Amino acid sequence: MEKRFPLAKFDASTFKKFDINMPALTIWYSLLQHIIIVAVVYLYMKNITGMNMTEQLSGGAFIIVSLLSIGGLLEGRQWALWLEYLRYFVLLLVAYQLSLPNHVFIILAAISLLSFSLVSFIKPLKADTVQVKAE
Repeated sequence: MEKRFPLAKFDASTFKKFDINMPALTIWYSLLQHIIIVAVVYLYMKNITGMNMTEQLSGGAFIIVSLLSIGGLLEGRQWALWLEYLRYFVLLLVAYQLSLPNHVFIILAAISLLSFSLVSFIKPLKADTVQVKAE
């Protein structure tokens, strides 16, 4: 097999490590959002039997979009910022349409506006921040 498919031997002296200089705000924001998404997924899975098909699909889509946008932020993608803004707008719109009790809506609105303002401080990565380091 080695004769048919020869592979170069690994040379540790020429290995270059891929590294991204990620701002601390982006890391902490992403961590906080992942914790919130884990809680949302838990509640979603716990209550899925009481939901109709529309609620199940929209809840699942919201979870997937949330995970995609957080992953995009960690990659430094510009589209992830717009997806985050869209996600908070949709969350507020849905919360308003559901006619939630006032205190629940106010809590959701406060969390959304706080997160919305935090996203405005996150900047997408430029090509020069992605580095390849020789070790």
